[in-house]
Amino acid sequence: MIDTIRFMVPMNENIYDAVRSKSYETVRTDKFYGFEESRRLSSYITLNRTKLSIFSFDEQFMFLEGSMPKLYYGHNISLFYPSQLPELLQKLETILKKTFEIFPPFDMWRIQRVDMCYAYKLGSIEEVEATLQLISTLRYPRKSIHIYPKQTVSYGGRSYSIKFYSKQKEFMKKDMKEMIKEGYQDKARELWELSNGVLRYEITNRKFNLNQILKDTGKTQFTYKDIMNLDLYYNYLNKVLNILFKGANTTTLTDIQVWNNLKSTYNQIKAKKYFMFYKMLYLQDPFCQNFVHGEHNATTVKRTIEALNKAHVGIPATNLPHDFQISIPNQHVINSEPLPTAEAVGRFKQYM
Repeated sequence: MIDTIRFMVPMNENIYDAVRSKSYETVRTDKFYGFEESRRLSSYITLNRTKLSIFSFDEQFMFLEGSMPKLYYGHNISLFYPSQLPELLQKLETILKKTFEIFPPFDMWRIQRVDMCYAYKLGSIEEVEATLQLISTLRYPRKSIHIYPKQTVSYGGRSYSIKFYSKQKEFMKKDMKEMIKEGYQDKARELWELSNGVLRYEITNRKFNLNQILKDTGKTQFTYKDIMNLDLYYNYLNKVLNILFKGANTTTLTDIQVWNNLKSTYNQIKAKKYFMFYKMLYLQDPFCQNFVHGEHNATTVKRTIEALNKAHVGIPATNLPHDFQISIPNQHVINSEPLPTAEAVGRFKQYM
């Protein structure tokens, strides 16, 4: 559910000096006049072979950024849930204090960025590729689409970006090679098998969009306590999916089921009209996509999808599990939220 988080940590002179003494410092000066333009401190700590980046541009704030699941598990194939966050932050705080001797407690760390994610465990990599092909036919309002066939479909934007990808292929390109190089062959093989059939869905939320998501709190500055509610992730991930699919029913159906649903809802002429639109809408062909989105205005597309929904028409089941639904929470999730131990419950109550 949580992927990368960026924290902004308030500092004083003592903390800045402590971090500076164990950081790499870069100073940029004006080439003509020679005065200092900018200064940056860079450092990191590691947990489970994963780096938490540490950097600063002035003496007021330090930034921490890292992948929470990688820091917790050593990989980001499994989902990292909000309930696991206090435990991880306590570990990071302990390492930071050991490294720099002085560091602010994690309940003072302000959140600047939270990437949300979900991971579906399908039957095979072929089912992942079929889902990506289906998603590649969709368009998201005011975002540019980038397609890497059978690997990734992403929608770029300033305040937030959306990405769907084959976790196994991504793992093979990056982490697997590094793990084998470092001598973790058995672990790499284990994670490669775990990533088989995993479709990962991520949303990168920058500061402006995070403010919009958390605006109901009435705050402008947020700590980990503001992102502990699991429904926050379910609601927003589903909201983005609903926009992407334009409100369409996301349950997979065969063509026969679609046709029967349309015939039982509309007369023969309308049923044929809606069935042809449905086939064009999800057909992985550039001409069909240009025809649907170029020859029909957004209002017509929306109205027709509403007509399809009225007949309980879903998305094509071609090479996908029958009755699979791209909704969250999902029975095909790679791992459920872990049950808290008595120690974790006590720690959670303490920090809340």
